[in-house]
Amino acid sequence: LVGKSRMDTTDDELVMCERLRLRLESEPRMNDVNWKFCNEDTLVRYLRAWSHNEEKALQMLQRTLEWRDQVKHETVVCRSCLDDGASHSMRGVGIDLMGRPVFYSQFALIRNGESESNTEHLIFKLENVFKSENVRHHSYVWIIDFAGFSRKDVSLSFAKHALKMFQDHYPERLGVAVLLDPQLFSILYGS
Repeated sequence: LVGKSRMDTTDDELVMCERLRLRLESEPRMNDVNWKFCNEDTLVRYLRAWSHNEEKALQMLQRTLEWRDQVKHETVVCRSCLDDGASHSMRGVGIDLMGRPVFYSQFALIRNGESESNTEHLIFKLENVFKSENVRHHSYVWIIDFAGFSRKDVSLSFAKHALKMFQDHYPERLGVAVLLDPQLFSILYGS
């Protein structure tokens, strides 16, 4: 799969990708690392996130490249996990039959609820899983287990921050979300 797209890319999308590449050439931040990131799969994901609107896809990609420079995505390490491997809930548990990485989370078991630390953990997990030779797909499966979940496990500010990060910088990555014991909605919206 090296050098080939892992997505079912249409001929029209290939043409759009080439136009995006040409426009990216004038970007001052386009170094070897960013060109590697801006592969065909990435360009197609950004195009699909904006219903193939090239201008909006390019703007989103430029914001992501700026963000990736700020968070130092290539060297990010979850410092909390170095001290305590059970600090956070999101863990890689394998690969599904389609070749997608599978993550498992049980928020009631999180030992470190700090927003900055959890953001660092999410970036670390997502950036590293797609570098793996075993991953043959552009998206992932996330199993979220709400067993034992309660109001004390809810950080709405972090949830909003994480959802915005997923939407803005990891578009079209979530393939399937499986919610186990989804009492979350009754907790958040119950009387």
